Amino acid sequence: MTKILHTQELTTVECVCGIAYAIPESLYDQAIKHKAQHTLYCPLGHQWHYMGKTDAQKLREAEASIVSMRDQLDAERQAHERTKKRVAKGVCPCCHRSFTQLKRHMTTKHPEFVAAH
Repeated sequence: MTKILHTQELTTVECVCGIAYAIPESLYDQAIKHKAQHTLYCPLGHQWHYMGKTDAQKLREAEASIVSMRDQLDAERQAHERTKKRVAKGVCPCCHRSFTQLKRHMTTKHPEFVAAH
């Protein structure tokens, strides 16, 4: 009898029935790459195929979402600053008309706000 030492990378997976087991990493990669085309079986005989997103895909989507949220936040901050500057100059933020009374009020009652903007 000949003995062969064989090493292989295994990836752990969990079936919907709750049993956790390991499969060759190459098989797992194929299941992810081809999604529903590769049907796999848990040790209890349940069929499954990979339909979800990989951790790398989830991470890329999360990073893109963070960038998008930061861009939206920056845009909101800029819009808020523009509104504050306009109010400091006596412009109504709703109808965009200039009011001398508002300008006078801002200059006399809130000079620190006008100076800041």
